[in-house]
Amino acid sequence: MSDTASVTIVNGAPVVNIDKLKPNGNNVKLTWNMDTAGWVFTATGVVIASNGGQFSNPKLLANGKKFTWDDANSDAVLYNYTINVQQSEQGRKTLSLDPQIQNGGAAVDE
Repeated sequence: MSDTASVTIVNGAPVVNIDKLKPNGNNVKLTWNMDTAGWVFTATGVVIASNGGQFSNPKLLANGKKFTWDDANSDAVLYNYTINVQQSEQGRKTLSLDPQIQNGGAAVDE
């Protein structure tokens, strides 16, 4: 189970170290850390479009190197989300990635 993910840029594409975040417990904070120098999250760094009311309070922190969401984690639904990152210097290039969050509920597939 994990509620923290690391995002890196590999060969010009964003990569997250966890294909599916699997938070443990209710009312958890999900955190994404940008671990590649010269890259930051955009203002909408992590977008959870259809969140079923489970996710709230998105925050861009640490000069764009961290993004968080609060997760009620009170259902057993698989949520898709998008990570948006950009180069932190001028002439910014923006990239996106679409991993998932598996809320706990009764049981979680491994």
